[in-house]
Amino acid sequence: MHVIKLEVMDETNIPELQDLLTICSDYLTFQDGKPVEKDAAKDLLLTKPDAVSFDDKIVFGIYMSDNHSLIGVIDIIMRYAGPDILSLGLLVIEPSCRGKGIGENTHKLLEAWAGVNNFSRIRLGVLFDNDKGLSFWQRIGYKETGEVKPYHSHTFRVMEKPI
Repeated sequence: MHVIKLEVMDETNIPELQDLLTICSDYLTFQDGKPVEKDAAKDLLLTKPDAVSFDDKIVFGIYMSDNHSLIGVIDIIMRYAGPDILSLGLLVIEPSCRGKGIGENTHKLLEAWAGVNNFSRIRLGVLFDNDKGLSFWQRIGYKETGEVKPYHSHTFRVMEKPI
């Protein structure tokens, strides 16, 4: 089993985050409908919905504990969809680390963090045509809410899981 840890990222992490996003361009290009841009890391760290304060946005790096290498990232927004709801905007893992249980372990760490911080549910969107993503989220307990929302040239289904 791979031992990982989550660490809050900030602007000092932009170079390594940009490298990770470039490595993960397969998913990000699918999601955004365009190649990963040169300012993608900065945008991920600083972009938030207008109604959200920067205190309610966190980007966690997913690091291997043994060598502190960045292998993934989680973007979350607290209290956006409700006072006790944690919204997960992005979870992406380096392609060479996928399919090894790291996503599930990462989610367990996120759930523990959310519980300690008094969130009762985690909410996320899964793009239509992302069958692997849908299967993953369903396998770890997420259910569709019935909501469908637009995202760039795609639409996504909203899913939630109680903590």
